[in-house]
Amino acid sequence: MHPLNFRFLFFFCSLWSFASLDAVAQTDLFDNSRVHEIRLTTAQANWRELLDSLRLYGDGALEGTAVIDGKTYNNVGISYRSGTSYQINAERNPFHIQLNYKSANQNHQGLKSVKLSSALRDPSMVREVLGFEIANRYMVAPRASYVTLYVNDDYRGVYANVEAIDDVFLSNRYAEVNGAFFKCTPDLRSTAPTGCMQKNFGNLRFEASTTCYEHNFKRLSGPETTAQLVELSNILTERKDLVGSVLNVDQTLRMLAFNNVFVNLSSYTGQYSHNYYLYKDVSGRFCPIIWDMNLGFGSFKNTGEAITASVASDLDLKGLQNMSPLLHANNPDKPLISTLLTNEDFKRLYLSHVRQMTYELVLSSYIDTRARELQKLIRPYMSNDKYKTYSIEEFNNSLDKTVGSKSKIPGILELMVARGKFLKKHPALTPLPPVIDSVDFAKRERFSNIPMETYTIAVKVDRFPKRVFVYWRSSQDRFFQVVELNDNGVNGDTLANDKIFGLTLPAPAGTAEIEYYILAENAALVTFEPGNYIKQLRRISLAELN
Repeated sequence: MHPLNFRFLFFFCSLWSFASLDAVAQTDLFDNSRVHEIRLTTAQANWRELLDSLRLYGDGALEGTAVIDGKTYNNVGISYRSGTSYQINAERNPFHIQLNYKSANQNHQGLKSVKLSSALRDPSMVREVLGFEIANRYMVAPRASYVTLYVNDDYRGVYANVEAIDDVFLSNRYAEVNGAFFKCTPDLRSTAPTGCMQKNFGNLRFEASTTCYEHNFKRLSGPETTAQLVELSNILTERKDLVGSVLNVDQTLRMLAFNNVFVNLSSYTGQYSHNYYLYKDVSGRFCPIIWDMNLGFGSFKNTGEAITASVASDLDLKGLQNMSPLLHANNPDKPLISTLLTNEDFKRLYLSHVRQMTYELVLSSYIDTRARELQKLIRPYMSNDKYKTYSIEEFNNSLDKTVGSKSKIPGILELMVARGKFLKKHPALTPLPPVIDSVDFAKRERFSNIPMETYTIAVKVDRFPKRVFVYWRSSQDRFFQVVELNDNGVNGDTLANDKIFGLTLPAPAGTAEIEYYILAENAALVTFEPGNYIKQLRRISLAELN
């Protein structure tokens, strides 16, 4: 059995979630071909002072009206979002609009909440939207788009609208909402409770007391208590061989690969080990969900590791460009990284994700083209924004040059072009992955009256393949079964050791077709067919073979 195959559930989170998302389709509010409009109205003329007071001293909201792309919603709750982007008495702060504040069923295209990011320390205004567009190609993640915001008819500027991670999100991605659900919410300025390690934040390093976790995580829903996080941390730290039974390994490795490739250090990978959620799905495993990217692409520079004994871990531009893809691989304070990368199978998978993201998006023209498209989309709305943090000149320069005298924000392309060249040459990424040349199924012989009642698969793989696996399920199932294919000349392949791997799969009763994808590995890396199996599976039916 393949080490990545835990109870036939490997990759379940990602695959089921995107199938569900495709079913509900993209909502108009996240259509990035246009800039959307939100108008808030509240009776209080001093709404900024009141929102500051609620943010600092309570959990309430101002009642008001929201008009979203022309559709009116009354009795909504208006508040400032929590998190480090909030600044007291600032003209630009992140907003939370609760559409169901007074009416439980009130929603906009199924959304109960709207979360608006102020894009703090992002002169380009594309980090959040571009970051989540990229993340959605590879993992379960929120979507993001642009809105212009008005409050009491005062134009407050362009904001990033980031999909709320709530029960609506869970229902759309995981098809259920009953699992344990936590948000990593460390107070970066407070002292940990007595008996707890200081500066653990959300790193999941094992501590025996639930109090230590309650200081850094907020339980949002589900029947389980914070003790579930204690168990997860204990396994990550002390019982590493069981990690696949409590954690969706592939989703985790994808998130970690994304954070590293795109230098998203205001995350688990950086100093504070934060900006993620944990959801325990029906498989009994936690799935991490990435959150808050306005400091991505090198805007936040602290890795959490000291460069030397006397130098803090903020990286300069060259350090960000040349950050190791194996950052924290041996760091016990980052068990989500170090524990997984200790396992050679997981390490191969992680490096394959890093390599795929690097070659598909960083070494191509994708980031350049898409970042400029997004800036072109919002540029007309930026010129009239009297509350914008950065000038139009800084906005225009922000892709190619470092902006700012105190907080030096690297240009996204200035960072990523050099980063792509560095990663391409890194020794961990120079080995070539196996190549899946073809995937064939045996068909009913011509003129034969004996119908095909099973699926005999033959996969041709080049570049020193070691093992090949098929992940398959009936079209009615949620779970994948995993079977290793053989190159022994008697399992649907022609000759032993001919690099054709085969096996016969049963046809589930009452099923019109099966869904599948292939994983092949060599000594260094893995590859998949299809390459984008997270969003599009292969399908085959007996009718096609007969």
